[in-house]
Amino acid sequence: MAKIIILISTLLLSNVSTAQIYKWVDPEGNTIYSEEPPETNQKNYDRIDGSLNNLSSTEAPKYNAYPQSQRKNNNQQQRQTNLKQLQEKKARLEKICDRLEKKVKRAEQTLRARGLGDKWARENKRKAQAELTDECWRKR
Repeated sequence: MAKIIILISTLLLSNVSTAQIYKWVDPEGNTIYSEEPPETNQKNYDRIDGSLNNLSSTEAPKYNAYPQSQRKNNNQQQRQTNLKQLQEKKARLEKICDRLEKKVKRAEQTLRARGLGDKWARENKRKAQAELTDECWRKR
């Protein structure tokens, strides 16, 4: 019976007892928590109540690096930038293709004027046609 009373007393009093926790900042700037006060002549330390009774179990607020609206704006800006770059690339490709088509037409005219037997004119037309194929038809 005495053992049961001692056991119950111990359990009831254990919740009441609290540990002392000390907090201070060392000369290097580190924050220290300890059950014993600092050994040095540290004058600036805080005594913290170590009981578990004052702890709350509330959930920490969730941190979001970018709010939803900001992410949406960033995505929209990125899409607009990508679209603009794509349009610029397409415009450059159109200019190149127009120039190469004119080059092929000039080579065909030269070949007709010089005759089919002219090796230079045939080679010039073949190169112009290959360049047009490589630059324009394969990239579209």
